[in-house]
Amino acid sequence: MQTPNAMNSLCGYKIVTGQPSDRLGEDFSDQYKDFTERLSRISWQSHALLPFVSLLCCLILGFAVWFFSNCALRKW
Repeated sequence: MQTPNAMNSLCGYKIVTGQPSDRLGEDFSDQYKDFTERLSRISWQSHALLPFVSLLCCLILGFAVWFFSNCALRKW
């Protein structure tokens, strides 16, 4: 039994069905390298921003405590 797309190089045609088997034999090493580099960059950036996000959450929580203890309980 032949594999899908086995005759493409012999006959000079390519049938595209939209199935993953249409891309058998293609080299995806460049795309994989690009994907892993982008993923590691996103991971690094998210770790770099983590202290700022926690500080922002503390500031929001502090403001909410201050607001409800000082302003919301008073009569306007």
